[in-house]
Amino acid sequence: MRDDILGDIQDTYFYTHCRTICRRFTPLRELRWLTRQFIVFAYLLLSDVGSVIRADDNDVAAHLLNGLWHSREMLVSGECQIRLSVQDGDDRKLERRFFLAFDIDQSRWRLDFDGELSTKYSEIDGISYFYTIGSYAVEKNLAGRQLSPNDCRPLDPRIVGVCQAGDIEIRAPYDRLKERLRSLRVEDVKESASGEMELTLAEEPEGDSANPYVLTNVYRIDAEQGVVLAIESMVRFPNTGVAGTTQRSTAKWKVVNGVLIPIEFETVYLQDNSRDLFQFEWTSVNQPVPASRFEFRDFGLPPGTIIVDTRLGKPVTVEVIAQPSAAPKPRHATWINLVIGIGAIGVVMALILVWRLRIRRQGTTKPD
Repeated sequence: MRDDILGDIQDTYFYTHCRTICRRFTPLRELRWLTRQFIVFAYLLLSDVGSVIRADDNDVAAHLLNGLWHSREMLVSGECQIRLSVQDGDDRKLERRFFLAFDIDQSRWRLDFDGELSTKYSEIDGISYFYTIGSYAVEKNLAGRQLSPNDCRPLDPRIVGVCQAGDIEIRAPYDRLKERLRSLRVEDVKESASGEMELTLAEEPEGDSANPYVLTNVYRIDAEQGVVLAIESMVRFPNTGVAGTTQRSTAKWKVVNGVLIPIEFETVYLQDNSRDLFQFEWTSVNQPVPASRFEFRDFGLPPGTIIVDTRLGKPVTVEVIAQPSAAPKPRHATWINLVIGIGAIGVVMALILVWRLRIRRQGTTKPD
């Protein structure tokens, strides 16, 4: 498997040079093919195979990481329900649900949190919204006020598979994680199973200089699909040789609209055997997200709801949801109804007049 990956990096360079030499000295096609095989054989025989045709681990790691970024960046928009199940070391469980809508090209983000009782909390494009039945509070961007970079940070689903569950919970920025993985030191790259590679990345030593420690992550990668299947985090003390695994993560994926999307991501913390489980139920993938998803009026607020801005301490009313007004009737319909009514009255009066004339005529006529 490793040789297959290395082939993407090496074959073009190596065999291009072989073909150039063959074409230069052997114009006949058959002799070209035989000469190329001879040159390849002689080159392998006379050179250090391990150092010449095998790319450096850094090159293989870069190849694998580029595959990850390519796979992740194919996801550009979508809507999904997220369920987070947390279990601590004493088997106590907590569950939370979220709704996520995003359009990366338009830089639009929405995250809804299930609140307690009737309280709801949402974040849309860096603005937080709190609302309850019959009342509503909204934080809106005011002129001259800059939001902190950490205010309402978007939850980017592309980070799933290149991070741990803790990074999802703090909503780590995708670009920052991407740069962090690129900056780590490559310790090892090897084949773990058919079609899978293990990539070990290490951070710089930390802690006391007398007893430093090194944090490493081992990524098990589906090299063909370009997704992470598992991550194992370890800590190692080089001076003492002590090492241990701190947490393990696993991911499950499926293909929708030609894009690999996460459906489950779980991290187990080995110190206390606690775990975080994220489950994703996708309703759309790379489909246009309605613009109304990013408007607070999409919350279905009842008429009469007062919208206030509370960020500066003193609530300021900015809007009141109006009662829906009845649609006005078209004028031509009113005139038509009036004409029909007058015509009907005229017909009835004419019938009455004819009836009375007939009665009067019959009364004045005497029999012989």
